[in-house]
Amino acid sequence: MPLFKDYKIIVLGDREFCSVELANWLREKDVYFCLRLKRNQCIETEKLIWLRLDELGITPGTSLYFQGIKVRQTQPIAGFDVACKWKRNYQGWTVDQVWFILTNLGTLPQAIAAYKQRMGIEEMFGDCKAGGYNARRYRVNSRQTN
Repeated sequence: MPLFKDYKIIVLGDREFCSVELANWLREKDVYFCLRLKRNQCIETEKLIWLRLDELGITPGTSLYFQGIKVRQTQPIAGFDVACKWKRNYQGWTVDQVWFILTNLGTLPQAIAAYKQRMGIEEMFGDCKAGGYNARRYRVNSRQTN
């Protein structure tokens, strides 16, 4: 981390990395993050009122931003922001999933703009794995001898 002290670091992670503990560690290290949460995780919307993210009533074309709330994966951890966005349906094109993003960037637009950067990464991974490069085909077998 000391090597990057002069840069603004933002860690982006999809649902495979949706760890409240990871977010808490990143926050302690003063690192920005946008980690996509699974829809079954819970947030405290009011004192002692916990809702699963998929129970928030988000519909296509809407967004919400919760600031300084508790998020629970196992044990509740306080002081997180959660950005919720479901793109609107457009000219017959339907978006079937809402984004729930655990973040410390401070605003909905900043969180969404940062998380959108993952799309280019996903496309690159797809190209490397199957889109002509077939990177999986060229794995090195550690037991292979020359």
